[in-house]
Amino acid sequence: MAEKETNRSESTVKYRFPRLGSSHGTKRAALRRNGRARLKWTAGTAGVYLVAAVIGIVFIVPLLWMLSGSLKQTQQMFTYPVKWIPDPFVFRNYLDAWNTIPFGRFLLNTLYFAVLGALGDLVSSSLVGYAFGRLRFPGRNILFIVCLSTVMVPQTAIIIPQFILFKTIHSIDTYIPLILPSWLAYPYWVFLMRQFYMTIPEEFDQSAKIDGCGYFQIYLRILLPLTKPALVTIGIFAVVGDWQKFLEPIVYLNSQIKYTISVGLGLFQGLYTTVSWSLMMAASAIAMFPPVIVFFIAQKYFMQGINLSTGKD
Repeated sequence: MAEKETNRSESTVKYRFPRLGSSHGTKRAALRRNGRARLKWTAGTAGVYLVAAVIGIVFIVPLLWMLSGSLKQTQQMFTYPVKWIPDPFVFRNYLDAWNTIPFGRFLLNTLYFAVLGALGDLVSSSLVGYAFGRLRFPGRNILFIVCLSTVMVPQTAIIIPQFILFKTIHSIDTYIPLILPSWLAYPYWVFLMRQFYMTIPEEFDQSAKIDGCGYFQIYLRILLPLTKPALVTIGIFAVVGDWQKFLEPIVYLNSQIKYTISVGLGLFQGLYTTVSWSLMMAASAIAMFPPVIVFFIAQKYFMQGINLSTGKD
């Protein structure tokens, strides 16, 4: 009996040791694989951050130079080596820039034009995007491709025909040529709204139809409130785009009192025999603040709209 128990214990020991050794070897191999994967992930992430930092520096250096120049004297603007910290700080540049030209009037003109243009972009793109994203009709995909293809046509190629058209309807030196195109659905905003509508389950439409809603009621009462992130995204892009437009205002507007802020900044080059760069930098900084404030206020909805429209959570 004692011999049987001894043999059984020996066989148990011989049977268990290889399993323990195999398990430890598997764990060590898994740890090595995880370490290599973690090292690759860390290196890849560091590379991405490095590229992003370089791109960020490229974009932020001109901004810092503008802010620094807005507080310098004109003769200090192009000194070498560059002095990033003004000495002395000339805060009066902002007051002089505001008073040199009718800056307040230009800001109001730009605000009026940008708000009405952004409103037109929101209304038209949400309607057309709803049609392409939720309705079924013959030729829908072909019309959508044609709509997107118009993005490839540069604005400079159609500015002359548009000028002739608006001159025919006596709209030159008014804000109609600046605002009306925004109410005709910009293709990129249509694409963004269509992608957003396609992420909403169709059960919402079916339930609304059972309750007796028509297509426009479904759009207005059911789907439109769900598209707030996309609408905020379009609104921010539209306001910033209209705020910095230069070609259309300088082509269609003749009266200085109707100038927008981008055209008004060019007046600094004609008021002096030499350009007052410090005043121009101060005026540019003032013109930059409103869209930056709008972006930071609506940043939450902006990022949410970008993620949802691209299908990311």
